[in-house]
Amino acid sequence: WQFLGIQPDFAAQIHPYLFWTHFSLGLVFLASIPFTKLRHLVAIPLNILVRPTRKTGTIEKIDNIDEAEILGVGKINEFTSQQLLSFDACVRCGRCEEVCPASISGNDYSPRLLIQAFRETMVHDLVRANGNGHKTSTETALLGDAIAENLPWVCTTCGACVERCPAFVRPMDEVIDLRRYQALTTGKIP
Repeated sequence: WQFLGIQPDFAAQIHPYLFWTHFSLGLVFLASIPFTKLRHLVAIPLNILVRPTRKTGTIEKIDNIDEAEILGVGKINEFTSQQLLSFDACVRCGRCEEVCPASISGNDYSPRLLIQAFRETMVHDLVRANGNGHKTSTETALLGDAIAENLPWVCTTCGACVERCPAFVRPMDEVIDLRRYQALTTGKIP
């Protein structure tokens, strides 16, 4: 401040204003985190903490397969809470796309775009609330509405995207869940 020619008395007078301005801007920054891309500051560490510990490529067991009405995932609310968190943790860096054999070979598949389609569906179906504060009852079917029906079958399930992702997002798990739904619930296998 002395370099700018401000005397100590004047600096002491404007200090409270500068302090409260700085404090207010900090609170605005914190409040804006969930509504901007800065949400990754929270979502990625949480995703890393709660990520599945099973090895890549192992399929999660279906409990009570004889009694289950829905096998796999057909709507966004059927994903686990950890999977929904991982959709928000994706930073769209494209590292998964760079190593994906299906994407490299020119197929119309990208693990990044798949996760982003799930995130957009999640925001549309789960976050938008009506005037009463209740979640909306509209649920978009993932296959056919959010993504093409044959898209899960384009993935080679090699796990390269899982190994390369800095946020530990596992698109391969979602692909397997979609395949299970198509094969075991609808019977529509390309």
